[in-house]
Amino acid sequence: DIREGLIYLISNPAWSTHIKVGMTIDLDDRLKSYQTYSPFKDFKVEKYNFVLDRRNEEKELLKLVPNFESEWVPLKYKEVLVEFINSKHKIVG
Repeated sequence: DIREGLIYLISNPAWSTHIKVGMTIDLDDRLKSYQTYSPFKDFKVEKYNFVLDRRNEEKELLKLVPNFESEWVPLKYKEVLVEFINSKHKIVG
């Protein structure tokens, strides 16, 4: 059971008012899986960083969004989400 991995933010112009919060071990694979849902292959990684417990950090990240109902959160929270990701020990992204 691997705990380490990445937390990330992904955008897509088709949903310009929201940003996707997620976690993964392999960001390239994750992005490829999203691209299959978009004929234009236009998902963009906005921010990411390596963390020691990706599941826990994703939960903490989503707690920053009041009343969140999915991992697609309103774009107005992007800045605070980026700050959270930046607050992690800077390794990548």
